[in-house]
Amino acid sequence: MTNDAMANAQSMANSPMSQTNNQQRTTNNFAPRGLAGYDGSDMTDSTPPSRPSGPALTGLRLRLRGLAMLACSAGIIALCGSLAPRGGGYGTHQQLGMPDCDFLMRTGWPCPSCGMTTSMAAMARGQVARAFGAHPFGVVLFLAVAAAGAAGLAELAGRNVWRGVRPRVWWAAAGLGLMLLGWGLKALAGMLSGQFPLR
Repeated sequence: MTNDAMANAQSMANSPMSQTNNQQRTTNNFAPRGLAGYDGSDMTDSTPPSRPSGPALTGLRLRLRGLAMLACSAGIIALCGSLAPRGGGYGTHQQLGMPDCDFLMRTGWPCPSCGMTTSMAAMARGQVARAFGAHPFGVVLFLAVAAAGAAGLAELAGRNVWRGVRPRVWWAAAGLGLMLLGWGLKALAGMLSGQFPLR
C-alpha cells in the first residue's frame, strides 16, 4: 500500500461520520437479542417507584386496631355521659376532681377550652343546643370521637377504613382554628348576654 493510500484510510477512520458509526455499532453489540437498532435510551427509567398510599393492615392486626379505636371512643363517650352538664356552660370538669379555670378566675373571660367538657357531656345526653352554647367545638369533637368509634367497628369487621389516608399537618391546624372560632363565639355570646366578663 502506498503512502497516499495509507493517509487516506487514516483520514477516513478519524472522520466524525466514522466515529458515529463506530459508537452505534458498539451500542448495538450490547443490545438484547432480537432488538435491532436498540440505542439503550430506555435502560434508565426516571419514574420514581410508587409508594404505598396507606397502612396495609389485614387480619388480626387490623381487628386489634379497630378494637382499640372502638374501646377508646366508647370510653370517652361513657365518661362524658357520666358527667352532669353544669349551668353557665363551664365548670363540668370539676366533677373529675380538676380545679377551677385559673384564666377565668383571673380575667373573668373563658379560656379557649372553657366549656368543652360541658359541651361533650351535653352531647352525650343528646342536648345539642346546650352543647353548642357551652362550646361549639365540643360538638365537633364529640362527633369526631363518635366517627372514630364507628371506624373502629368497621375495622373489627375486617374493613381497612384508613387505607389510603395519611395524617396531615393541616388537620391539627384546622382543629386549632375551629377551637379558637368556637371560643370567640362563646365569648361573644357571653358578652352580649352579660354573662362575661364575670364580676
